[in-house]
Amino acid sequence: MNQAANPLDQLRDIHLPPAIDTFELAYGWWIVIGLLLIAGLLALYQWKQRLHARRYLKPALVELEHISKLSPKSENLQILSALLKRVCLLYFPKHEFAAVAGKEWFEYLNHKAGDSIYDAQQLNMVEQLLYRKDAEIELNQWHELIKQSKKAIVQLIENGILNNSGEKLS
Repeated sequence: MNQAANPLDQLRDIHLPPAIDTFELAYGWWIVIGLLLIAGLLALYQWKQRLHARRYLKPALVELEHISKLSPKSENLQILSALLKRVCLLYFPKHEFAAVAGKEWFEYLNHKAGDSIYDAQQLNMVEQLLYRKDAEIELNQWHELIKQSKKAIVQLIENGILNNSGEKLS
């Protein structure tokens, strides 16, 4: 008897396609990669700009710490006010606050900080004591004013960094 031929013997081997090169991407993928690269570089640039702009925060807070150790007198309130003006000079146009003083100056700080940092009692105290010679401030009011000024400095610097219309030093 003649053995029947196995039909599987007639099959040929499977031929695999050539290996795909990893850089043979469609044009759309190259566009996506390019956009992601641009977005990453832009984010890095903005991060570096913010880091560069925040370099004044630490020295301002160190000076504020030094001011907080001074006696609570009106002369030291003027020193505190001068520190706050120097911070504003770094991040906001000078013409906005150059002629502002006293209570209006601290109201300007409230406005620019984007939050009501100083309350009405502190504003009235500043108005009454800022230019009085040898006027004493109560110790707890002085510490509260320093605490609020620290908050104001941080907020002013953050808002100054985000402020696109102001003149900034770089």
